[in-house]
Amino acid sequence: MVRKNSILFWLLVSLMFCGMGGKCFADAAALFEQAEEYEEDANYAAAEAVYKQIVADFRGTDDGLKVQERLTCLYIVWEKKTKAEAAYQEMLSKYGEHEGLAKAVDHVADSYREAKKYEKARELYQYVVDTWPYADHTVGSHRGVVQTSIALGVCPSNRL
Repeated sequence: MVRKNSILFWLLVSLMFCGMGGKCFADAAALFEQAEEYEEDANYAAAEAVYKQIVADFRGTDDGLKVQERLTCLYIVWEKKTKAEAAYQEMLSKYGEHEGLAKAVDHVADSYREAKKYEKARELYQYVVDTWPYADHTVGSHRGVVQTSIALGVCPSNRL
């Protein structure tokens, strides 16, 4: 009887820690690494597929937010404006209460700045400053507002 209960216990634990597709939580890191390699090789379609798989398998988790951020940044680098905006809005709606959202938005703004999309980058940096004034990444977002303002040749707002 004890052996039967032990087997049932481990079966339940396995089911708890594995997604419906048979992917275990430990696999998120391996998948993420694979997607990053595709991205570094400019194989954006393959990276997109892996990121989307992770987003689906790890929805609502820290890994899910991290990958939703990376997917948004991938679309920026790939110059898929509509997809980038959709992925960004999805990130805001699915992770609106997540403590790491300010950092994620700051990183998306960094991608826009690196792509020389200064107006969009400035908008997102300002959003972080206005929405999460005491978050860890707000100082970096203040810096981003100043950097993008300089790039645009405009004066930073007085809201800083």
